[in-house]
Amino acid sequence: MKKQVLLDSFPYKVDSNGACSMLGDDGLCTVYDHRPIICNIEHMITLYKLDQSEYYKTCADSCNILIKKTGLSKEYLVEIPEKLT
Repeated sequence: MKKQVLLDSFPYKVDSNGACSMLGDDGLCTVYDHRPIICNIEHMITLYKLDQSEYYKTCADSCNILIKKTGLSKEYLVEIPEKLT
């Protein structure tokens, strides 16, 4: 399955900032136990036979780009522990 197919089949609305409509006021996912495949990192790695460390690094890099673009504090930047890379 290609990435665009997963994105196109995302079942929830996303606002102009890219935030999912299933995020609660506390910033946590309200459908976590039944979240879509694209939101389940471990399942994605297994299902698509991805390299775990590369996938984690790609996700962290994407998060950090968004954190910087939105002007959030550097304390929110994602760092991947060496044991995962």
